[in-house]
Amino acid sequence: MIQTLLTYTILALSIAYALYSIYKAIKSAKNPCYGCEGCPLKEKRMRQNTPCPKKK
Repeated sequence: MIQTLLTYTILALSIAYALYSIYKAIKSAKNPCYGCEGCPLKEKRMRQNTPCPKKK
């Protein structure tokens, strides 16, 4: 009984995390700087307080 409850809880949490990740990816699809870690262009724009360019 407890194992089944624990299994369903873990399954629900993993599905919720997957849906959240998909939502975040779709929401940021138009942002070319999304996911850039350590990108020189992004760092330069952050220092200048200018937003990243939008994809066309």
